[in-house]
Amino acid sequence: MKNFWIRKKSFWLHPLTVMIIFFVVINALNIQSVLINRMNVWKIFRYGFTHLANHKNLYSLYPDQYFDEYLYSPTFTVMFAPFSKLPYYFSYFLWNNISMLVAPLIIYKLPGISREKKSIICYIALLEMATCLQGTQTNAIVAALIIGSFVAF
Repeated sequence: MKNFWIRKKSFWLHPLTVMIIFFVVINALNIQSVLINRMNVWKIFRYGFTHLANHKNLYSLYPDQYFDEYLYSPTFTVMFAPFSKLPYYFSYFLWNNISMLVAPLIIYKLPGISREKKSIICYIALLEMATCLQGTQTNAIVAALIIGSFVAF
């Protein structure tokens, strides 16, 4: 039983295993957020485009829609427009999956680091990324894009 494949270090450090674990954690947290209706930031993102398209002030308070302020640029609202037009829960799951899965994909492109170390970096980042996901924050995708810029250079 010692050689059972799940007990092998190579199984847990394989990029596919890491991506599957990310996907499962992301969607478990997505389901939790939907069930407890903890999606205020998502509502802010989603309604932002509607307000912009209707020539409303993005930075006014809209307590009937969400209970916080819009703190982002109009550019973000325009870039977020496709998610505003998709069905509500589908776009929520899609946004969070894209936001969270971009980071490990880019981490695996880092030069000069072994695949095993990249997997460990992903596991370390997963906890903080899960925290960002629970608030539907943009931190994870911003960090991934910064790393992606480094990889591109």
